[in-house]
Amino acid sequence: MRCGAAIPPRRTRDPRGDCREGRRPVGALQPGAAGRAAGDPKRAIAEYTREIELHANSYKAAFNLGRVYERIGDRRAQIDAYRQAIEMNPSFAEGHLFLAKVYLDTEQLLDEAVRLAHRGIELAPQSEYAPLGHYVIADVFFPPGTPTEAAREAARGRALEKTRR
Repeated sequence: MRCGAAIPPRRTRDPRGDCREGRRPVGALQPGAAGRAAGDPKRAIAEYTREIELHANSYKAAFNLGRVYERIGDRRAQIDAYRQAIEMNPSFAEGHLFLAKVYLDTEQLLDEAVRLAHRGIELAPQSEYAPLGHYVIADVFFPPGTPTEAAREAARGRALEKTRR
C-alpha cells in the first residue's frame, strides 16, 4: 500500500505497509472517483463533500467536486467548489485556471478571470493546463477590440500545447 503524496514527506511508511500518524492510502485521497467512474454524480458529490468535511485541506477533493458540478451543469456550485479549492491551497494552479474558465464561460467577472488565469500561469507555467490560462486571457481581450493582445495570448497557449505533443 502506497501512502498519500498529499501528506507531508517527513512521515514515512512503516514496514507493514500501514501509514503512520493517520495517513491514508492513495486511493483514499480520491473518494469521489468511484462515483464519478460509475457515472453517479450524486454519489461523487456526497463522497467528495464527506472528504472535505473530514479533511479540511482536501483541495483536490474540492476541485474534483467542482468538476462534478461542471458535468451536471451547476455553475454556482462549480464556482463555489473551485473557490474553496483555492482557499484551501492558494498555490493550486489548476484551481485558478478552472475558475477563470468558468468566469469566462458565464461572462461574469472577466477582470477576475484574467487575474486568475495570470496567477495560474504564474504558479505552474509548464502545467498541462497553462494553455487554458492563455486562452482565457485571449478570449477576454478579443471582444473589447484588442486583437493584438488576444493573438499574443492565443499564440502562447498554442506554443505550450506543442511542447506537450
